[in-house]
Amino acid sequence: GVLVHYIDMNDYIGLSCNRGTYPITSVISWIFSQSKSSLETKTLNSQSETAIISSIMLNNLCLGVKTNELIEDKTDCRYYYVCQSNNSKPISRLQCPQYMFFSTKEKTCTHQYS
Repeated sequence: GVLVHYIDMNDYIGLSCNRGTYPITSVISWIFSQSKSSLETKTLNSQSETAIISSIMLNNLCLGVKTNELIEDKTDCRYYYVCQSNNSKPISRLQCPQYMFFSTKEKTCTHQYS
């Protein structure tokens, strides 16, 4: 079974984090359409690959940053990283307030993803 706490947050227009229309129910539907064995295999492979890729990406995320800078988290638009010029790895990962997204254009948390 599945419990969706805020179904009204299921973006029917498809603007939120560029994940397409109805991202919550789409993922739920996909999970239930998979056979148990294929879902377990995909999950295990995905987790290990994601961990390796994430580690490499984080270690070099701030490489080349010349001043203190905020950089989007490409896996979740509610989060962003704080980079310093002398560090290739971010010093912090922060979350925007509830119902807000990090805007790469404005370099701040806003109510609309951009």
